[in-house]
Amino acid sequence: MYTSYIKPLIPKIEEFVKSHKVKVMTSSVAVFMVFNITISSMAAIRQNERINNVPANGSIDVFLDNVYPDEYMDQVFENKKHI
Repeated sequence: MYTSYIKPLIPKIEEFVKSHKVKVMTSSVAVFMVFNITISSMAAIRQNERINNVPANGSIDVFLDNVYPDEYMDQVFENKKHI
């Protein structure tokens, strides 16, 4: 019974998946993920430097200190371990 409703949708779904829109959306999400992972890694490294009393060395470190303070990092990454 349900196959009579689902079967005609399969070619439309296949066409949508193959379309250009999906490729653009996938690429956009991938770029965002790379950016997010990079910023998160930089913020975690900078927090570790702050714990070890390493002063900010440049504008990126100052930015990370202001936007990602220890309190914020501890709240977001509550299961992390300092190495």
